[in-house]
Amino acid sequence: MAAFTVLHAAPAAAQDTVVVHANNPPVWGEDVRFTEELRIGMLEGPEEYTFGGISSVAVGNEGNMFVLDYQVPAIRRYDSEGRYLGDVGRPGQGPGEYRAVLGMRVLHNGHLAAWDVGNTRITVYDTAGQYIDSHRVPSGLYTSETFFVDTAGYYYVLATDMGRRRHVPLREQRTARGVVTLGGGEVPKLLIKVSPAGDLVDSIRLPLEEKGPAFVLMTADGARWNFPTAVCYTRSPLGYAVLGRNDPYAFDIAMANGSVTRVERDYEPVALHRQERNQWEARADRFERRGAERFDAIPSRKPAYRDLYVGDDGRIWVERYVEAVKRDVKPREPGDTRPILEWREASSFDVFEPDGTFLGSVTAPENTRILVRRGDRVWGVYRDDYDVEYVVRFLVEGTRN
Repeated sequence: MAAFTVLHAAPAAAQDTVVVHANNPPVWGEDVRFTEELRIGMLEGPEEYTFGGISSVAVGNEGNMFVLDYQVPAIRRYDSEGRYLGDVGRPGQGPGEYRAVLGMRVLHNGHLAAWDVGNTRITVYDTAGQYIDSHRVPSGLYTSETFFVDTAGYYYVLATDMGRRRHVPLREQRTARGVVTLGGGEVPKLLIKVSPAGDLVDSIRLPLEEKGPAFVLMTADGARWNFPTAVCYTRSPLGYAVLGRNDPYAFDIAMANGSVTRVERDYEPVALHRQERNQWEARADRFERRGAERFDAIPSRKPAYRDLYVGDDGRIWVERYVEAVKRDVKPREPGDTRPILEWREASSFDVFEPDGTFLGSVTAPENTRILVRRGDRVWGVYRDDYDVEYVVRFLVEGTRN
């Protein structure tokens, strides 16, 4: 494996950084919205249209879709109108088979690449879903956002960087149950870069997360954390990194040649509603009672943004923290003691061009996770009141292009 490439979340040298103050009026205007065009799925019916748990969607050049249902598991193939075309591979360990797929991407030639952490390999299929090749990658990291590709055909797989494990000094913290000791180690992460032929060509060290103890709640709107200040990282299919500390509102576009464009935008911090904060505190207390470490206090104000994403076209989508609203929540089943979280945030995004120009803001419908972004369309997963999941395609309307 080649020498490490190192990325830092700290400010780059002034002569290497161009700062863009993205406070321009939205190029798209103020009335940007998602309009549903297509929905795949049903409550009851053929197995290819009844999803148990959708964890990944990849979209081909002609709008055809690959959908990973992890509960089967199965990768199902659909045309641009939502008609089922067949399965891709099958569970197992042989050629073209998979055990635990954590991400899928469509390559520039229309082929599908799937990162199968269970078999520690990238498996490549043609446009008809037939097996072509596989590439071994030494990573066993089970987490989200672990797999990227670029337009040059290179793959990037997230892995742990055991050689850079950092010791965290022990410290004491007083809780309602007495004094507890915190400490241990932190395992940083790196990206393993793999050539189109399957050669391991580089290891890209990622910035340390540098955040306090955090926990996540999985909701129909996506993952929701306990509002930590953290370093967010993603990669553009155009071949560069996008990263930034999520408070204040700024992120870096870090090119392979070392140049950096820093995008900054003014924002008003969003306060947690009193009841919202109380419900999050109840969740944290429950985790602690079950043996987890002590979590930092839920803050009174939220960081600027939750996460960073880059669309297939290179546009940068910043998922902002926004004001939560109280929703109707189904009563708990008997014996379910989890605190109810009635205060929920919709998934709201600010969208930027790769040069940092602010395009506009848009909010996804409730109970919808956006997974693929491309031009004036996005694809995601909608969950209804019966917990049935559907693949949905939206048109981004109201833009001034």
